[in-house]
Amino acid sequence: MSTVYPHWASRIHDAADASARRNLLRAAMSDRVGALGDGPATRQTTWAIATLQFLLGNRDAAVSEARQLVKLTNASDATDGEAREARGLLEGMGEKAPPREVRQPPARSDVQPRADRPQREARPRQEAPERSDAADGVRRAREAALAGQHEEALRLLKGRRSPGETALRWWVQLEAARSGPVEERDRRLAELDSDLRRTLDLPLPGTAAAATEPKRARKAEPSAAPAEPRPPRAERPKTAPAELDVALVAAVASGDTAAIQAAFAPYQRAWRALSAVEDQIETLPVAGVANLLDIALAATPGRFPEATTVAVRLACRDAACAEALASGRWAERLGGPGVDMLVAVVRAATANGVRVGRILKGATKREREAQPALEALEPRLDGLWRALVSKGESKGELWSLHAASAEVRAAAPLLLSEARLRVVAIAIDPDLASWWASLGGPEAIGWSGDEGDAVGSAFGAWT
Repeated sequence: MSTVYPHWASRIHDAADASARRNLLRAAMSDRVGALGDGPATRQTTWAIATLQFLLGNRDAAVSEARQLVKLTNASDATDGEAREARGLLEGMGEKAPPREVRQPPARSDVQPRADRPQREARPRQEAPERSDAADGVRRAREAALAGQHEEALRLLKGRRSPGETALRWWVQLEAARSGPVEERDRRLAELDSDLRRTLDLPLPGTAAAATEPKRARKAEPSAAPAEPRPPRAERPKTAPAELDVALVAAVASGDTAAIQAAFAPYQRAWRALSAVEDQIETLPVAGVANLLDIALAATPGRFPEATTVAVRLACRDAACAEALASGRWAERLGGPGVDMLVAVVRAATANGVRVGRILKGATKREREAQPALEALEPRLDGLWRALVSKGESKGELWSLHAASAEVRAAAPLLLSEARLRVVAIAIDPDLASWWASLGGPEAIGWSGDEGDAVGSAFGAWT
C-alpha cells in the first residue's frame, strides 16, 4: 500500500470485503467533492478512488481515475513521491504512464544586483522614421480589404513580393472568392489553390508528383549501386476543399452508401467531412446523413464530439435516429443518461427559431484549463448536457439537466461562473429543483415533455 497517502492506505487495508470497499468509495467521492480547490486533498482522494475501483473490479473507472491522478501530480505543489506513486498505480493496472512534465526551477531570490554597477546614461529617444510610400501602400491596401474593396486592395498590392505583402494578397483573394457570386466561387477558389501550390512548390491537382524529383535528385548522394525502386504509395486525390465538400453533399443527398464512402475517402479527418454537411442537416435526407455518420464513426475511434452534435440534430428530425442515439447503435459512443430529454429540449428550441450549434457533453478543454477542478470532475458529468445556441444576434447556452450526481453539483457552479445567456431545463424532481435554486443561476424550466412553449418563451428576449 501507499506510503505517500498513509491515511487512505490504512482505511483501504481495513476494508476487508466488497461491501466495506463500496462504502469507503462513496466516502472518498464525497470527500473529493468537498476538497475541490485543495490540491493535496484532491490528489489523496483521487488515489483512494482509483485504488478502490480497481479492487472492486471496475478496471475502466480505475484507469480513468489513475490517469486523472497523473495529471494532478503535475501541479507545482505535488511532490516527486506523489508523481512516482501515481505513475506506479497506473502502470500497475497495465497502462503506460505518460512522461512527467518538466518543471522550470523557481527564480532565485537571493541574487542581489551589484552595488557598484555604473548607471548607464539614458539614450536620447529617436524619432520614428516617416512612413515610406511602400508601407503606406500596404496600409491602404489592408484598409481597402477590410472595407470589402477587394479590387482596389489587389491594385495597391500589385507587384509587391515581400512575405507579408504576399500573404495579404492571398487573404484578399480568398475574401473576394468567398464574397463573390456562387457560380464563380469554386472557380476563384481553384485559381487561388493553384497560385498557392505554385508559390509553395507543390504539385498541381492532376499532375504527377515527379515534378519535384529533380530537386530531390540533386540532393541525393551518388551511390555505387542503384537503390531498389520503392513501390508506388497510394495517395489521396489532391482536390480543392470546396470541390470535396460539393461532392460529399451531393453523395449524401443521393443517399447511396457507396457514393458516400467514395466522397468521404479523400478527407484526412472525419470531423471535417461532418462539418461539410453540418449547415444542411435539416434539409439533406436523414438516411444519407445517418450513413455518413456511421462511416465517420467507423473511421474515428475514441471521443468524437462533432459526431454527437450531428446525431442529436438527426434525432430531432427522425424517430429512428432518436432511438439509435438513446438505445441503439450510437448510444454507447454518443449517448448517455438524459440524451432523450436533451433531444426533446433541443427540438423545442429549434421549433422556436433557435439555431443549434455544438452539443457539449461535459466540460470543454478551454473550460478545464480555466477551471482545473473540472479536469477531475469531467469524466463523471453524466446527465448534464449543453448546446451552444443562437437567435438573432444573441448567443448562449441551452442546458438540459437530467440528474445531478455529486460531481455534477460540484461542476455546475464552475460552469456558471462565465457570464453568458442561458436557458435551463431540468427534470422534474423536488431535490433537483431545490439544489438548482440554491445556485442563483437562471430560473430553470421543469421538464416533463410538454414544456415546449416555456422553452420558446425563455428565448423570447433573445434578439
